[in-house]
Amino acid sequence: MAVLTVENVSKVIGSRLVVSNLNMSVRKGEVYGFLGPNGAGKTTTIRMIVGLAKPSGGRIRIKGCDVQKERAEALRHVGAIVENPETYSYLTGRQNLIHYARLAGIDRRRMRQRIEELTELVGLEGRIDDKVKTYSLGMRQRLGLAQALIGDPGLLVLDEPTNGLDPAGMREFRSLVRKIASTGVAVFVSSHLLSEIQQMCDRVAIIKDGRIVTEQSVTELLKSGDSAVSIRVGRPETAKDLLEQRGWRVETIGERSVRAAVAESQVPELIRLLVLNGVDIYAVEPSRESLEEFYMELTGGAEQEEKKGVQAGA
Repeated sequence: MAVLTVENVSKVIGSRLVVSNLNMSVRKGEVYGFLGPNGAGKTTTIRMIVGLAKPSGGRIRIKGCDVQKERAEALRHVGAIVENPETYSYLTGRQNLIHYARLAGIDRRRMRQRIEELTELVGLEGRIDDKVKTYSLGMRQRLGLAQALIGDPGLLVLDEPTNGLDPAGMREFRSLVRKIASTGVAVFVSSHLLSEIQQMCDRVAIIKDGRIVTEQSVTELLKSGDSAVSIRVGRPETAKDLLEQRGWRVETIGERSVRAAVAESQVPELIRLLVLNGVDIYAVEPSRESLEEFYMELTGGAEQEEKKGVQAGA
């Protein structure tokens, strides 16, 4: 069941087409990743989804409600963290949640129960009555998630949610997002941290110049990369020369390994070639491109890095 549906959505700002004919959907209980380099149209898309910008064409529906024509009803089903969560540092975590519960129109009896549920879900049981100014960044992010979920939305929108978190905080946040999705919430997450998306998401859409380049499951996306093998050998430079002479694309990995882009059926031929030429082989392992490598190929990210010296982002 699609919780979020984006149909032929375009956005023109001034004379520039920022988003062009965008189509995607996010299902109940799914974590959907949204990736793209600087200026690709990610932030504009998110602003249209949460009702902060109006599409120039097409429509966006949340739980069947048109965001433009049925704005209040559609946005009732949305919780969002755009960049950093909005919290009142001089209040306790509980007081922050009470404030947002009132804004969401939750009645008093349900409010208490909902706050207890969310406090347990995000793991703030021992700190919920402490002032937010004493929280670490990771704790503030967890409180922000609780705030976004206070109205029991069907769709959770997260824009660059792990910015500023250390590796342990990222891992904790990733686990929490998966836990939230397991309750049936559809999660739409935008991030430039490709390894995080690879580990967190079920499906990924990659956007470039306002258009979706591909939309696949993470598993399918990784399989789209070249099939290859990593070979640990005694003479890596000799092995590289021999394999390249046969026409295979080869790169050196570390001091004693090479990676060759070959089909599985060609592996026996590769091994025979090396052995017959006196190259000792210590290990042969399957190797595929990471999501980051494939992403760079799809978006031309490597070229952009050289030209702009910037990291792919929102």
